[in-house]
Amino acid sequence: MSSNSSNMTASWNEPPPFNRSNGDHESEDFDDGHSQKSDDGPPAGTIADTDNSRNSKRDLASEETKYVLWSRITFLLVLLLSTAGAAFAVWKVSHDDDAARFETRYHDFARQILEVSQINALAVFTVFESISQQITANVQNNKDVEWPLITIPQFEAQAQLAFKATGARNMGFTPLINETNKVQYETYRQLNQSWIQEGFEYIGSDETSCQTNPKIWFSVDEGKTLVYPENQGLYAPASQISPIYYCSFVNYDLMGESSFRRGFDTVKTYNRAALSEIRNLGVEIETTNDWPTSFMTAPIYNKVGGANREIVAVLTGEVPWDSYFKNLLPEGIDDITLVVENTCNQTVTYRINGPDVEYIGVGDDHDAEFNYLEESAKFTAFATPDECQFTLKLYPSDAFREAYRTNDPIVNTCVVVAIFVFTAVFFVIFNQLVERRQSKVMDSATRTHAIVSSLFPENVHDRLMDNGGNGFEKTGRSRLDSFRDDAMAPTTHNTIEGGAKSRPIADFFPNATILFADLAGFTGEFPKQKQ
Repeated sequence: MSSNSSNMTASWNEPPPFNRSNGDHESEDFDDGHSQKSDDGPPAGTIADTDNSRNSKRDLASEETKYVLWSRITFLLVLLLSTAGAAFAVWKVSHDDDAARFETRYHDFARQILEVSQINALAVFTVFESISQQITANVQNNKDVEWPLITIPQFEAQAQLAFKATGARNMGFTPLINETNKVQYETYRQLNQSWIQEGFEYIGSDETSCQTNPKIWFSVDEGKTLVYPENQGLYAPASQISPIYYCSFVNYDLMGESSFRRGFDTVKTYNRAALSEIRNLGVEIETTNDWPTSFMTAPIYNKVGGANREIVAVLTGEVPWDSYFKNLLPEGIDDITLVVENTCNQTVTYRINGPDVEYIGVGDDHDAEFNYLEESAKFTAFATPDECQFTLKLYPSDAFREAYRTNDPIVNTCVVVAIFVFTAVFFVIFNQLVERRQSKVMDSATRTHAIVSSLFPENVHDRLMDNGGNGFEKTGRSRLDSFRDDAMAPTTHNTIEGGAKSRPIADFFPNATILFADLAGFTGEFPKQKQ
């Protein structure tokens, strides 16, 4: 043992001669950058290279962290934009569905109003025509009477039935009188007033008579000043009137009314019932009796049929315009605006509320927002003066549209937003779980790094972190050795699980001294110390 020690000591005391100048050719031969000293700074593969490698890895990790962060932000922004886009699209589709349903229902109801109002007008026309035909037939069959000296029996009863069917406010039997039979007519009417008593009895009144004017008269100031027209050629006195309490208007000459004259001219032209222009437009509205009306004028002939029959009288009635528009729609279908206009510059506005109708006022009072939804039709149930052709126009209102607005756009939008919010929440939770797992992995890696750092030098530590040394840069002799080992002795390499090769961690030092030493007597003394 001692001899070995002395030999080792001798070897230590006599190191192999080393000539720095001779070492130059070694560096040239191997030029691996691992020489122990250099004037240009630390050789390659030393601590400087290790620091650079560590810094680059740190920078790479920082970049990867930024990429992950921006990816998450981008995903959330895309999710937010997708949510907004999808929510708007769903809201728009639902809103358009409501609008389409509103427009479809409006057009259906508008066409129904136009059609039924024409039917109502035809019903009014039919009632007036039937009464006029009945009068003609009765007179024609009664050989004891002749025109114009005619009294219609039970006129009040017939008129009241007509009021229920047409909504007319009054009705009058008006014979046509000329200058040759004017006095004869006035005398006849003064002597034959039994129809007045019949009228009061029919309505259950105790009155039996009425103060009437014996002559054909006219007033330009609502009865304050009476005018007795003469030499005007043709007169149209109201011979019988209903309701009977209007009996004071007996013999009122309708020829003094311009609207009647135009209606009568139309009757003569077309031989059918005619409608006058709108009346009561300048009246202050206090009750429904002040709502607009028009004169209905139906011809009464001297005989029921035949080519040579003549108009000898007319049946007149004041029909309010709202009567044509009642009972057009079912309950709950409200707020459709109806505009009645004619070519003689008259316009009035109504509102249809289910079976009822409301007068709004003179002029066109519809909401211009709904111009594109206008439904219109000519009012052709009656003959009208050429200068006063009527047109009905219909528009929806905002209140009508509101009735077809539903909560579907809001509900559907909330559902879509809820789905996207759930997705976002799930993503955040998943991200937190991933970060927690990554944090645990990082903690484990940090502890491993600390252990490896405490056990190995820094350059060895970094090579261990590089998958067992495979990631560090090989230079010089190490490249040659790796090439030789790979080519000639691949089976001598250690392998890790999965077949990956793990090369030993080692550096080549061309100039080095190895010391082998032993402590004299240590082997014998150590067991004693343990005991």
